[in-house]
Amino acid sequence: ANTVLIQKFVNGQQKSNTQFLIPLPFNTAVNYFAYTINNKKIEGKCIDKKIADRLYTYALSSGEKVSMMTQENDNLFKIDIGNIDPESN
Repeated sequence: ANTVLIQKFVNGQQKSNTQFLIPLPFNTAVNYFAYTINNKKIEGKCIDKKIADRLYTYALSSGEKVSMMTQENDNLFKIDIGNIDPESN
């Protein structure tokens, strides 16, 4: 079965970082991750967690727009999105 989750977030007046925690049923596998900011679709890809952590940290500190999804435990996934421009949606 496939599930589509849609959430709407509007950023405030400052560049910011945000985090979404998404509980899903046990034994869930995520095979696709995408989001849209200001009508631009960004698609994720699966890479090694250590490499992803380094890339995310570097991009965040460089001021680049960046995101990362991680599995926190059997049924909880976390999405970090960094350097969101003011008033983005």
